Amino acid sequence: MKIDKVLEKTILQMFNDFYDSNSFITPERCVDSPTAYVYSSLNKYFGESNEGHERKLNGLADRGFLIKHIHDRVFMCDSCKSWHVNLHESCPSCHSLDWAKRTLYHHFSCGYVGVESEFRKRSFNELYCPKCEERLRHVGLDYEKPVNSFYCNSCGHIFNEHAADSICINCGATAPVDKLLVKEIYSYELSQKAIVSIENNSLLETSFKELVVDSDTQGYTLDYLTFFLENQRTVAQEFGDEIHLLIITSDSIKAVHEFMNEKRTPGYIFATSNHYCIVCGTRGSGESQTEYLKSLVTDLSAYGAEDITATLSMLRLDQEVAGQLDELIAANEKRRDESDADETVE
Repeated sequence: MKIDKVLEKTILQMFNDFYDSNSFITPERCVDSPTAYVYSSLNKYFGESNEGHERKLNGLADRGFLIKHIHDRVFMCDSCKSWHVNLHESCPSCHSLDWAKRTLYHHFSCGYVGVESEFRKRSFNELYCPKCEERLRHVGLDYEKPVNSFYCNSCGHIFNEHAADSICINCGATAPVDKLLVKEIYSYELSQKAIVSIENNSLLETSFKELVVDSDTQGYTLDYLTFFLENQRTVAQEFGDEIHLLIITSDSIKAVHEFMNEKRTPGYIFATSNHYCIVCGTRGSGESQTEYLKSLVTDLSAYGAEDITATLSMLRLDQEVAGQLDELIAANEKRRDESDADETVE
């Protein structure tokens, strides 16, 4: 769903209204609707096109602004898509509608099953099996009366369950019930994302902070670090500076992240993931950067980080940053796999 500024303003107003009223966006029954339901509460925002309402609601749900809750399921004709279908319970043998619930008798001795009138032909007060003519005296011993039994007046078939068929009132098509289309009707709840969009007065799905900062570690993302260093590389080339970086992996990488968040130092930037941490110098001489980065490994050990593998390197200013970072991360992982040392620095 494409959202322009006008539509964004309308959607935000809708979110705000439903949030203030603490209510769901709920469908209402409507005989004239092609789906048996309408979202009339949305008319003041988007006009009276119910098809348009559903399309917008589902689009917002797909983007995480709304949470869908099943409200109803509507059976629809598979020929014309009308929901005006009538269900028929018919004889499973001949599909006649001319059936009735009847009292049936089952004679144990010969196995005959028939309607009550057949067993009372010889005597109204006594029961005789029409097949073997034996008198039935005791229910449970001589015979039984099956429950929920039906008798077809058209073909004489006796059955316990009907066949379920349907006929469309709109086009006249017939079909078994299991061949009907089923349309799910939903109510919609504002998600936390929608509430945040109200607070921000914007439907922008990703804030600048989300692009730059890893929400789990609170360090910069690798994408942002790559972007930053690519610009810094140009500056370093112009002024003859150096950029040194340290890649750290550890069995207690969470402790590394905590340490780096506590030890934020001017002139250095760090990016984190669930597997590693990258610290880069952005100013100062190459010697001072190297000295500081090496000291981090010692400090990390004292902080409680265990089984540290660290790779110190100088960024090559004549090559793109992304490829160099990939190579360095891979090399550090390889060293970690091959090394038995608890702490190594190159």
